[in-house]
Amino acid sequence: MFNRLDRRGKGLLNALIARLAASSDLLSTASLDLVMTRLQPAVYAAREKSGRFGVHLVPRIPQGAPDLFINKLAIGSCSKPPI
Repeated sequence: MFNRLDRRGKGLLNALIARLAASSDLLSTASLDLVMTRLQPAVYAAREKSGRFGVHLVPRIPQGAPDLFINKLAIGSCSKPPI
């Protein structure tokens, strides 16, 4: 999910920032300010915390855990489950 928001300058968040910056009306300016001061830092913080969660989760996976357990973790992070 976080990858869609920020893909090294090509994600949805940067597209939103560019679109708002292109307009000079008051609503766009206020929205851009909110995105830059609140939304963007929140996205980066959430991405960092989810990464740290993964780092803490991996050591807790039992040795020799069935592939099904690992696949469930992977499926949970996908938008479309595999067939």
